[in-house]
Amino acid sequence: MKSGDPKSKRGLSFPVIVISGVTAAFFLMLTFIVLRYLFTQWSPSLEQVEALLSKGKYAEALGQLERVEENYKKSAPLLTLKGSAWLSLAIKKEQRSRWKEYGKDDREWLKSIEADKAEKYLKQAIDLDQQNSQAHLLLGILYMEKGWFSTAETEFLAVLHNNKDHVEARRHLGIIYTETGRYDLSEKELTYALMLDPENTSVMKNLCWLYRYYLDKPDSAIVWANRYLNMNPQNDLDINFVRKELLNMLNRYPEFSPQEPMTWKKSTVQGRGLEKYRKASSSR
Repeated sequence: MKSGDPKSKRGLSFPVIVISGVTAAFFLMLTFIVLRYLFTQWSPSLEQVEALLSKGKYAEALGQLERVEENYKKSAPLLTLKGSAWLSLAIKKEQRSRWKEYGKDDREWLKSIEADKAEKYLKQAIDLDQQNSQAHLLLGILYMEKGWFSTAETEFLAVLHNNKDHVEARRHLGIIYTETGRYDLSEKELTYALMLDPENTSVMKNLCWLYRYYLDKPDSAIVWANRYLNMNPQNDLDINFVRKELLNMLNRYPEFSPQEPMTWKKSTVQGRGLEKYRKASSSR
């Protein structure tokens, strides 16, 4: 071997050793990334479950929760998600049957195995964490769907005890007050909710119904229906019904034509909202 020749005792040149080391490091890193990906796929997190629920994939979310439970055991967040998934399935079941069974039992409007499971898990979540606002909210919604307004009201008030600015609790409380004839309180809650979230189309719609059907204030109903439609809530099943109702009111009460622009007249329902728009039209 000549002096200065960059070879090891085994005859490998230094560049070959460097390249071999870099290659080995690359494959080790690649293996780590693949293993981490597989671990993530086979060990889902609560965040992944929440993403499935937000996409309406309730059965898949429950399947993932069974695997997540091995790590989280019976935690309040996990039980809340379970309750949420079962509640969504209960409502989806009624929607598929076009609410044929809903309300047949005067004592319990929403009656199903899915609803029972939702109640079970949400109660368990609250037992573990009395400050669990999401569990209280969902349980209140479940009781409201069952027609148990007093019990539902208790749950929504529990949410507001933890967070007085909880928009959905205020909105649902407003609905409860409307259903039980306490219209002044309903107006107060819905107005407060809209102050917290000025672009909340659900609150606008609830105010429209309150003024249209319960307080007999078509002028106010027209204002809120117009603002709701101007927001163009594409995925709301009621968009077609609100549009028809507003046109009827404008025809009946032309003196109450809104001062604000009616941009909704130039818009059409598109995308994901189109299918829901058609379904809403055919079901009414």
